[in-house]
Parts: sequence; structure tokens; C-alpha cells
Amino acid sequence: MNSDNEPVILMLDLPINGFGGIDLLSFTSSPKFRGFRTVPYGWHFLYTGASSEFSLRHGSWVNLVVSDSSRPVIVKKWNMSEERLDLVTAGPFFDTSVSQIKGLWKEGLAPYTQSSTSSAFGSTALKEESEDWPRLSSFLSDRILRRITGAGPTDVDLSLTSASCFFADREAIPGISEDEFEQSELFFMPIDLKESWGSGVVGRERTLAAQDRSFLLNYVIEKHCSDMMGLEILGEFQFAFIMILTLNNFSCMEHWKRIFRMMLSCKKDINTRHTLFAEFLVTLKLQLKHCGDVDEGLFDLSDEGGGLLREAIMGFKRSVESSDEKVHEDVVGSLEDLLDFVKSTIGWTMDDSYARKGFLDLEDGERVEMEVTDLEADDEEGEYAPVVVELADTIPSNEHRV
Repeated sequence: MNSDNEPVILMLDLPINGFGGIDLLSFTSSPKFRGFRTVPYGWHFLYTGASSEFSLRHGSWVNLVVSDSSRPVIVKKWNMSEERLDLVTAGPFFDTSVSQIKGLWKEGLAPYTQSSTSSAFGSTALKEESEDWPRLSSFLSDRILRRITGAGPTDVDLSLTSASCFFADREAIPGISEDEFEQSELFFMPIDLKESWGSGVVGRERTLAAQDRSFLLNYVIEKHCSDMMGLEILGEFQFAFIMILTLNNFSCMEHWKRIFRMMLSCKKDINTRHTLFAEFLVTLKLQLKHCGDVDEGLFDLSDEGGGLLREAIMGFKRSVESSDEKVHEDVVGSLEDLLDFVKSTIGWTMDDSYARKGFLDLEDGERVEMEVTDLEADDEEGEYAPVVVELADTIPSNEHRV
């Protein structure tokens, strides 16, 4: 590609030692840094903060579109009072910035793909993660991004912050005013894990629907997806993860968990929607690879902190193994790849062949008896054991009631 036509994203006037990033590339800004060159076409996420610590982070989705007449350029300028990058689309500042690109090509613009952890422009801790970006965002689309951010069809800057919130999570985030919520509301698909059955369902059918959320999955797809394959759910799953990764957004974390738990608690529709489940498992594996990139970690992947992940994956594994029909090979292959990854990389034991009760020798020579209770729910033991309730043979008449 001719350098005169290569796409450029300018991030101008960033504060010295401020925090910034594009997609999976994060950095600390320096006086020479002006932006990125040779950026691939398509959607990208830009994000900044006054510092790399726990400051409010602002981000925006921008789209680089192929142009035959001129170089695709996006110009962003630091707004000191708001501590964010504002989009500049026209005017003297825009024209001057574009005219200076050739002079900045080697001295102020960092290549999008880096080969080391520091660039020639002093932007330290620049991560070599650009190759994973297409796969981490493969199910995102113009429609999904605009719906979630509430952007209009002609908006070119789809903005949100680390405080942006979905209505279902509003009560869990203290201090958000009505105005702040309305200005930064996220529009995810509503997924209510506490009611995963249809209207009028009672008794045993309700219990089964709570254990197998296939009805909920189909309901979400029918009501909120434009395609009946449900791949928009994966788009939201990817969006939520990227916002956790870049903005530390709490509401996106909660939505990521909702999708994760819904997908891995489905049973009867695994074969019917084998493409969706196979792609979900592939996406989950790649996301787990990047969990360590999140500040404080997306999850503590130790035995205790990773309980939500491990137990849900184990539950899905049991559903596949106990299925009455042969599970589609795409799902089986993707599941095996995921299990191999968490076993070799995280060190999880992904089968039931381990001691649940035994003795542990402490450093001071004392021996104590230990018992693992993580899987009591699956085994219907402990507090999850069945309870027999004896009902009275006769019902008291009204005259004896108080």
C-alpha cells in the first residue's frame, strides 16, 4: 500500500504520561506522540484517561472506510476540561493536522503493529496485541455498535465511558445521577437469568427451565436478534469484554457474565444451534487468554476466584457428555480446545477424578482434614441436598385459622 493512502488516526495534544490506547494497544503518551499510521480499515476503539491509574476513562468507536479520493484520516484532539479526546471533522485545525501527516510519518506516528514493548516515540508499554483484535471483534458490526451505544445512523463517533451503564445494572452502581445515566446509557439485549421460563410455566417445568436456559436463549434470539442464528449475542459478548479490557466498565462485566452463564447452562439446543455454541467456545477461549490484560484481572483465575468460570465450563462439559444424542463435532472440537487451554495455561482440573476429601499436612506439622464443597450443587449434597417436606394429612378448617 502506498504510504500516501495508508489510514491514519491522530490523537493530538494528549497530556504527558497520560493513558491512551487503540484496540488492544495501550500506552503512556510522550511529547512526540501524535497518533498511529497504517491502521487497518474497519472499526477501532480509541480510549484515554488522565492517567493510567483509576481515572475515569473515555472511549469511542471509529470506522476507517476505504476512500479512492484521499487518505482516510481520523483527527482526535484532547479536551483538557473534560479529560477526553474530541472528534474534529472540519475547520482550520483539521486541515492543518492533515497537512502535517507527512512530516510526522516517521517522527510522530507509531505503526499500528508494534514489534516491541516500547516505541521510538517514547510511548512505553505498547502491547503487541494487534493480531488478536480482528478475532476478538469478529462478530461486531455497525448495527450492533450503534444499537448498544445509542448512536444515530450518521454518527461517526460512538462514545462511552467507564461509567456507562445498562439499565439492569444501574442500582448496582452508586452515585449515578439521572442525567449521567441518560447521557451514557448502554442498550444491551435484556437477559433475565432469574426468569428463564415462559409465562404460565410452573412446577417441574419451571425447575427444568432454570437448569436448562435453552428457552431463554431462544427467546432472546427471537425478540432481539436480526438473524435467527443468534450471532448478535456473540457481538454483545465481544463488546462487553473489550469494554472491560479497555475501560474497566462494571456494567459490561455484569452483562458479560449474563451471556456467559446463559450460554453454558443450555442443554437441549446445543445441537440445534451448534454454530452459535462452537463460535462461543472459540471466542471464550481467546478472551480467557487476555484476562490477565485487565487491571486487577477480569477474574482471579485461581482455584477460588475462578469458581464461576470453572464450574460453568464443567457444567457445560457434563451436558455434552450426557447428551442423549451425539453432539455436533464443531461443538465437541471447540470444547476440547477450550478444556486443553484452561488445563495447560491456567492449571484447572477439568474432570471429576480428584480427591474431594482428605488430610492436609501443614508446615508446623499439624494435620487437618479438608473437604472440597465447590460441586455440592451438582452432586446434590450439603446445603443442596434434597429436603423431604411432610405435609399435614388434613387442612384445618377456616374456623380454626387465625
